[in-house]
Amino acid sequence: MTEDHHQTTDEHRTIFVVLTAALALVSALTAPPEMGLQLLIAVPLIALLGVPHGALDFVLADAILGVRAPLWRRLIVLGGYTSLALGVVTLWWLSPVVALSAFLALSVYHFGSDDIVGATLHPAVRAAETVGRGLVVIAFPSAFHAEQVVDIFALLVQPEPARMLTAVCAGLAPLATLALAVSSARHLAVAGFRRRRRDLMAGLELLALGLLFALLPPLLSFTVYFCALHSLRHLVHKGRVLHRCGLPFRHQLIAATLGTLVTVFLGALAYVVLGGAVGEVRAVVQVVFVGLAAVTLPHMVLVARFEARFAKAA
Repeated sequence: MTEDHHQTTDEHRTIFVVLTAALALVSALTAPPEMGLQLLIAVPLIALLGVPHGALDFVLADAILGVRAPLWRRLIVLGGYTSLALGVVTLWWLSPVVALSAFLALSVYHFGSDDIVGATLHPAVRAAETVGRGLVVIAFPSAFHAEQVVDIFALLVQPEPARMLTAVCAGLAPLATLALAVSSARHLAVAGFRRRRRDLMAGLELLALGLLFALLPPLLSFTVYFCALHSLRHLVHKGRVLHRCGLPFRHQLIAATLGTLVTVFLGALAYVVLGGAVGEVRAVVQVVFVGLAAVTLPHMVLVARFEARFAKAA
């Protein structure tokens, strides 16, 4: 990884840490907003700042296939991507509990592995950081805001499974805490001994993650994390690699914009179809969760293939 990339990552981490500290202070001084207001804040931010990183998937596919790949190969990738997404939606329709459980497990793996930038000194430390980053997203909201998480899950599954899944996630909080503590301590220790700013910011970022999910309401903490950390880091990191592979930033911007517009249109269409049948709040939550779940699996497959193909370029 280049020094310029390290500097960009450090600046991003600084912004995220400062943003989290400010939001935590506001959260501590004010009452949590109603779910309707949280959705009003979360949905536009996810659509405008979170969705574009997934909309970049077909640019990743271009890089994997090669810019001169024949049309039939591109159609196969598109068909496979769409089939996986439709398969996830079908699973939600057939068995929401299984689908939600699988989505939570996939999210832990994806967020844990995708947000680490740079190699750690020891594989065990990297494993701890992966576990901490992944588990904190589902464990801390369930442990610190159990009633709100149950209310959200109950819009996706029946109340009893919602309580059960929340309890399972909350039970993972001690492991998430230990993993975050170990990995952040390692970064801060290295920062102290070697005076490396990137380790200092990495350690503070991990602490900020715990603070974010412990203090902010679940919908808002996920929105801040998804938009300000996960999505932005993906766009910056993958964008640099794609640029080195001959896919200019302008091409990436056009593809991400078009993909975002299509995704938002499909989400709005699903909301219109569901709104009259299940109610507005339930429809919004279902569109957001099922929509994210539908693209998470094919997104993970493409990202893994991309990382394997361009590991050295990263």
